[in-house]
Amino acid sequence: LLLQTIQTENEAEKISLAISEASILREAKQTKDAFHLLDNLLKKHPENPELLYESALLAEQLKQFAVTETRLRKLIVLNPEDAQAYNALGYSFVERGTHLKEAKELIEKALSISPKDAAILDSMGWALYKLGEKGDALAYLQEAYLAREDIEIALHLIEVLVSLGRKNEAIIYLNKFDIEHPNNAEIAKTRKNLFP
Repeated sequence: LLLQTIQTENEAEKISLAISEASILREAKQTKDAFHLLDNLLKKHPENPELLYESALLAEQLKQFAVTETRLRKLIVLNPEDAQAYNALGYSFVERGTHLKEAKELIEKALSISPKDAAILDSMGWALYKLGEKGDALAYLQEAYLAREDIEIALHLIEVLVSLGRKNEAIIYLNKFDIEHPNNAEIAKTRKNLFP
């Protein structure tokens, strides 16, 4: 990659370039390479917040959940006001259906730091849904969707609406995203699962 040819002695620049390169690799579905790139750099800079966070997210994609958890917990210790670290760890637990009580607490902490963040509002809604609190889940997901019309938020919102018996509303969202993002695999999967 071009980034590898750029020479710099500035460590902060090296880290920034590596994170950019990892992002390109991830987009190209080369998640393992992206992870190894950041993992190697993290050995030299074990307390760098960006490397901890970005490598934790890549570890999650590679299903290396222990690595994800360790790095995010370390990041929280290093920077107790990092809303994204609390949110990422909480959401990781929610997605795997594990430590749901702690997941909710982590996301609540993230919300207390960054109360208007759409991704964190979405995480809270999804956590509440997994805990069976569908009405509260819907309120958070609607707020998240108003803040950012994102596919992932919409898919969570659709699933909660269907679970509440509000299929007509769910179909409106599904059709909207189908038009805007034709041939999206996640939308097709949701349609097949929820509207067989």
